[in-house]
Amino acid sequence: MTYPFKNLVFEGGGMKGICYVGAVDVLTQKGIMDNIEKVGGSSAGAIASTLVGLGYTNTQLNKILYEIDFMSFLDIGSSAGELDLFSRLFSQYGLAKGDTFLKWIENLIVEAGFHKDLTFKELHDAVQSGAGKAKNRKYRDVYLTGANPSTRQTEIYSHETTPAMRVADAARISLSIPFILIAKPNLDGDLCVDGGMLCNYPIRMFDFDLAAKPYTNRPGQRVNSETLGFRLSEGTINTLPTPGKRKVDSVLDYLIALLNCYNAFQSSIHLNGDDWARTVHIDCKGVSTMYYNMKDDVKKMLEESGREGALAYFEWYDREHDKR
Repeated sequence: MTYPFKNLVFEGGGMKGICYVGAVDVLTQKGIMDNIEKVGGSSAGAIASTLVGLGYTNTQLNKILYEIDFMSFLDIGSSAGELDLFSRLFSQYGLAKGDTFLKWIENLIVEAGFHKDLTFKELHDAVQSGAGKAKNRKYRDVYLTGANPSTRQTEIYSHETTPAMRVADAARISLSIPFILIAKPNLDGDLCVDGGMLCNYPIRMFDFDLAAKPYTNRPGQRVNSETLGFRLSEGTINTLPTPGKRKVDSVLDYLIALLNCYNAFQSSIHLNGDDWARTVHIDCKGVSTMYYNMKDDVKKMLEESGREGALAYFEWYDREHDKR
């Protein structure tokens, strides 16, 4: 079957993003990845989008995500520096500096054939020129989200909206979980945080005319049938379990619970209508968004769940389109 998809969107989900390895593998086997031109996402979905946009294959993604020590991203420092820690929290609104993640993504940008200060415009130029072919890569345009507390709006970083912005900085902003990683400024100097705060699943980003801020839906606006999204959820495309209780025993637990509560609400709007029909639902098996010290067996379980979710979606998609 020939599929119409040219755009991919990845939901944020912290450490659960390992699911995307299995899901992308299914798309690769079906030949869909050869036709993908644009990739976008929030938070952990921004990492997946960036790596796919840089032309990393599914085999390479698997190796990268299995080898990375997610705990290293929490570069808080030693307990001896508690004064610095609290100073950072109150002055920069986060505990971890985020420098380890920034260096990690910069290194991957370099390995993909660019310099570490790659901008969205430079990536777009490489896409247009077909520069990736010489490196046996397929470059794609990348669209990442951030949340701007000053304007209370979602920002989309791309060659269309922020051509001079470094791709690494946009990825760093989209991963700036409030109070966990310090907030980072956008090109206007506004401090911005995790894109998932306002739009954790930006399935509609390619429905918008990105030249018209703040990228809101307008009457009569079309749904882009070339977009396919990946959503991390509890349950599958057909079944949603009764939510279980999770203990709240600390300030961090409380903060995470509030974030999860909000994300669950905003994500639920995509369970019906046109967005549902273009969404691959992936069961996260109860794994926490903040499970930084993830073991390989859990990573494998999530990878397989991503594969199962994608296979279930295309089984449904093929069946529905065979009826037409």
